[in-house]
Amino acid sequence: MTGKYLQTGMTLIETMMVLVLLGILMGAAMPGMKQLLLAQQVRAGIHELSTDFALARMTAISRSRAVVVCPASGVRCTDDGDWSRGWMVFVDGDGNHVADNATEIIAIRAARDDGLLIRSSRGRPRLRYLATGASHGSNLTVNVCSGGRLQAQVVVNNAGRSRVDRRGNGNACPM
Repeated sequence: MTGKYLQTGMTLIETMMVLVLLGILMGAAMPGMKQLLLAQQVRAGIHELSTDFALARMTAISRSRAVVVCPASGVRCTDDGDWSRGWMVFVDGDGNHVADNATEIIAIRAARDDGLLIRSSRGRPRLRYLATGASHGSNLTVNVCSGGRLQAQVVVNNAGRSRVDRRGNGNACPM
C-alpha cells in the first residue's frame, strides 16, 4: 500500500469560496433586479388601464350606449380619483354614472398590491365614453407613480383615444 488517496469531493474551503462568490454576484445583481421589477409593474399597470379604456370605448361604440370607467371600491364608483384601489367598466344606460345592476358591469379590476400609486387628474375622477366612442368632457390624465416619482401617464383625449406618455418619467409625482 502506497498511502495515496483519491479526492472525491470538495473541501470545506472550496465550498466556502463558491458561496462567497455567489453572494458577491447576487449583491451586484439585486439593484438591477429591483429596477426590472419596477419597470414591469409600471408596464402592467399601464397595460391594464389602456386595455380597459379601449374595452370601454369599443363597448360604447358596439352597443351604441354610454360606458363609464371609474375608480371603484367594490362595485361603487369613488370620486377621489384613486385608481390604485381598483376600477370598473360598466354600461351607463340612464346617465347617472352608477352601475344600476350587475348585468351592466363589464369588467372589475381589483386593488393593486405592487406599491404603484395611480391617480387621475383633478376635476376628472372618471372616464365616460359616448355611443360615438368620444370621451365626454376634458382630457383625462392618469398618473402612474412609484416612490413619489412619476413613472408614466395614460392620457385620453376628447376623441376617446388613449396614449402613454413617459416624458415626465422621474419627475415628482403630480398629486
